[in-house]
Amino acid sequence: MTNPHLRTVPKPNTIKGLTCELLCEVVYFEDKTKEPGPKNRVAVSNKNRRSVGHPYQTVAEMVKETFPDAKVSADSVRRTAGRIRADEPGYEGYLLPGRRPRANSK
Repeated sequence: MTNPHLRTVPKPNTIKGLTCELLCEVVYFEDKTKEPGPKNRVAVSNKNRRSVGHPYQTVAEMVKETFPDAKVSADSVRRTAGRIRADEPGYEGYLLPGRRPRANSK
């Protein structure tokens, strides 16, 4: 599975690689001039588009499906996203979506 939103090829066979790949995955695009939400979807060709990724909790759950023994939480995924934003060594080359929705309260 290749993700055109990535600037480099990740190593998804590791927890870190899979987490980074899922954080960079674009779920849909929305119009940035309107209220955020899934009902605000637009085509990739829209000039006012903004990319939207998975919520941090969803990324943590998806990583746990692949690596059941992994100690991954929404907070650790959020820290990984911060490292990608800061372009820290080992996290360079990734491109995060413009926004990600908040997880629904249970």
